Amino acid sequence: MGDTLKVVSIEDAALDVFEMADSIQAYMLERDFALVQAKPGERLTVFHLGRIRTRAFTQWVQTAATEGERYMRAFQVACARVEHLVTPDGEGIELLTPEGRGTAGAPVTSYISDEQLDLIPPAYVEEIGAVAYQRGRLGKGSRAGYRPLPSSLTGWGQRIAWEARCRDAASTANEQPSQSSDAPQAPAQASHGGGESPTGATVEEATA
Repeated sequence: MGDTLKVVSIEDAALDVFEMADSIQAYMLERDFALVQAKPGERLTVFHLGRIRTRAFTQWVQTAATEGERYMRAFQVACARVEHLVTPDGEGIELLTPEGRGTAGAPVTSYISDEQLDLIPPAYVEEIGAVAYQRGRLGKGSRAGYRPLPSSLTGWGQRIAWEARCRDAASTANEQPSQSSDAPQAPAQASHGGGESPTGATVEEATA
């Protein structure tokens, strides 16, 4: 499949959204792995994408009825391996490689099987599949950038809002003054109010 592109999803929970705040736009456009920054001590799920052969692209990927199906097929054909995968159920898989095999004369010789797709979060398949699809349409050496999906941009915005809220909550808790053990203690009172439950923030979708 030619040269391999190493990418991560911008919705990966191990991605450091604050450290990448200034570089995320460049990463989405270029998919340069050198721009990726993980949270300290955490591992990203890394996808290795090969180039899709012309026959596989035109006869199998491009013939899908919907855009989403095209992205999924592009992912299945292009993905050579996945490292440090965490499944939707929370299971860790150190290495996943294609198990699907095409028949003799088929445009696709090996691919991520439908059963393997169920082990990968749908947001990853959609985003990385879009990268594989856009790359499959380009000749080697093309400088055209990648177009991020609106759903991925929304997920990125929600991640920033959520983690900023968690950071603010932790900062507030650390700044609470501690009572001296020598000071008179106020009588304990029963608490009747429940804390506010965190919810995912809604952000305005950006378009490329």
